[in-house]
Amino acid sequence: MANLTTQQLAPEIIQALSFAEALAAMPNVGTDADFEHIHSDGTAMKSSSFRLLTTQEAATILNVSRPYLVKLIENGEIPFHKNGGRRKVLFKDLMEYKQKRDDASMVLLDELTAEAQAFDMGY
Repeated sequence: MANLTTQQLAPEIIQALSFAEALAAMPNVGTDADFEHIHSDGTAMKSSSFRLLTTQEAATILNVSRPYLVKLIENGEIPFHKNGGRRKVLFKDLMEYKQKRDDASMVLLDELTAEAQAFDMGY
């Protein structure tokens, strides 16, 4: 195979290679429950669905501020556990919340798209 420059590779391939390099640098936890998650900034994390996250780690994964995440927790939108005086969030609970949030966003985007087309806004 010829040497290709990054300009010649599709963006998806570059992202996959970056993800693979990030995973290779991570220590292996070694359970079947382990899986990978890509953050919004393109970095990767290998985690177990039963891993407890700090509020800062959870906020980073959701790409929100820690105070906003604490409000979500206090409003009961994300389940949590107390470890001493600190709140901890299960990775699987965080991913379930993220999936619900993403699904709701897609529904709203579909509605906005349909509305824009109904009014012939040229989108």
